[in-house]
Amino acid sequence: MTLTKRVATLGPSTDSLPFDELTRLLELVDGVRINLAHASPEEVRARIHAVRTYERARGRVVAVLVDLKGPSIRVGKTPPVAVEPGDVVVFRLGEEADGSYIPIPARAFFQVVERGDVVLMLDGKLRLKVEEAGVDAVVAAAESSGAVTSGKAVVVEGKDYDASLPADEDVAALRNISQMSQEVDYVSLTSSPP
Repeated sequence: MTLTKRVATLGPSTDSLPFDELTRLLELVDGVRINLAHASPEEVRARIHAVRTYERARGRVVAVLVDLKGPSIRVGKTPPVAVEPGDVVVFRLGEEADGSYIPIPARAFFQVVERGDVVLMLDGKLRLKVEEAGVDAVVAAAESSGAVTSGKAVVVEGKDYDASLPADEDVAALRNISQMSQEVDYVSLTSSPP
């Protein structure tokens, strides 16, 4: 028995795999992770069903871990916003935008960010230096490039948001998961930004 366990993440890029290719992937792992931050309940059920179908066909157990989103601040609804180094990027309090600024539907972001802070997005690949910070708007200069889309996490480097655990979305996800109790082996929670 090995102490190391191999886990693969199932998501949009694996959803379109033919069953024989998914089978080859599942042969290599001990478990799969399904990130609930970017999946509808239907997508979660389909991914779990694919794993359990594999198990029945191969007689091999693969653990299913669902990863709750945890508390976070995410971009509101917006068309993709392309950002290049030196661009001025504006964040505004709001649920939705037309692409001329980035909507942030959480006041907590504006309560913690200050001039001189670095805002990280796209798993830290996009860095933005804050030049102005107000109660409902932030202006930052891009230090790197990336495309900002709806639902992406927004982190202020070195700072935490005032957020309670569990988040309301996580409670709803847990209720949904409890209906699949025989299908989910583990639940994890991401409680801090990357």
